[in-house]
Amino acid sequence: MTRPGDRLRSLARRVCNPQTLERLIDPVIADLQCEHSDAGRRGQAWRARLALVNGYLAFWKVAAIGVGRASTGALTTPHDGAVGRIVRFSGIATTVIVGIMMWPPLHSMRYPASGKTALLVVYLLPQALSLALPMGLVFGVMCGLRGRVPTRRSRRAITLLILASCLAALVIDGWIVPVSNQAFRALSFGARLARGVNELTLDQLWQSARDRFVIPTIKNRRVFEFNFRLAQAFAPLALGLFALGVASARRRASSIIAIGLIALASCFCFYSPLYYAQLYWARIDIAFGPAIFAAWGPNLVFLASAALFWKARRREPSAADPSRHDDDRRSEDRQVVPQA
Repeated sequence: MTRPGDRLRSLARRVCNPQTLERLIDPVIADLQCEHSDAGRRGQAWRARLALVNGYLAFWKVAAIGVGRASTGALTTPHDGAVGRIVRFSGIATTVIVGIMMWPPLHSMRYPASGKTALLVVYLLPQALSLALPMGLVFGVMCGLRGRVPTRRSRRAITLLILASCLAALVIDGWIVPVSNQAFRALSFGARLARGVNELTLDQLWQSARDRFVIPTIKNRRVFEFNFRLAQAFAPLALGLFALGVASARRRASSIIAIGLIALASCFCFYSPLYYAQLYWARIDIAFGPAIFAAWGPNLVFLASAALFWKARRREPSAADPSRHDDDRRSEDRQVVPQA
């Protein structure tokens, strides 16, 4: 019988080295299995589900920390701490955004019992992270590379960090957020409710979208929601590469306030059409093509903008390279002592 966390450990065993697996991954998996089994023996179903959510969040948090450390240590030079700065700025920005997004519901819904308040925080955290993780990555990349041109090794490490953020966002948006939404509804109304579209996981949405007996309007709604979840999960890729292109194109160092405003405007331009499409396009009977374009449009636009930034960056001469001269010859190709 497969226990909770065994698949995560097998996945981590393929990626991590034995030291990381023993020091970071195994304690998290052991705590998850112990808390889940204790709650199961006591017959506390909701506490067992809460232990799963907390264990999965702890696993991906530890995995993100391990990826950040490995990227910083292996893929960057000793004089280039770009990934370390990006991780620090991203962590600070993500924490601030999560606090801002969780404050209104916590302030408006005050439970007298402290246990319900703690559960409310746990159930709202995945929803806040689904938006705060890509936005924090944008702030981290732009602030971490302020006035610096990243090296090739740094760009590889940053790309690896962006891909790890995409993987974490996919798990959060695809499976953790629906479970937390359903638990939040059950806590709010005090009863079990039927799952809506927002409470279906990615695999459940895909299966329901392929069902022939579903009403076309509901089927189109679920098709859009499926693509909307995937587009939101790949938002770190589009926003991260766009922020990397913007940061690499800026030669001069700007103030933190100016960079923060640029990052905030970028996030606003990305998420405004996406959520407008969710509110408008998903309520009408639309075809398959417009649903796909409405969900993936911001990602495609930002990826195309990032490609344009990098294309313009490559066309510019490398003025910071000391081996370049006016005649475009490399210094190592010249002889130090002229021939007799």
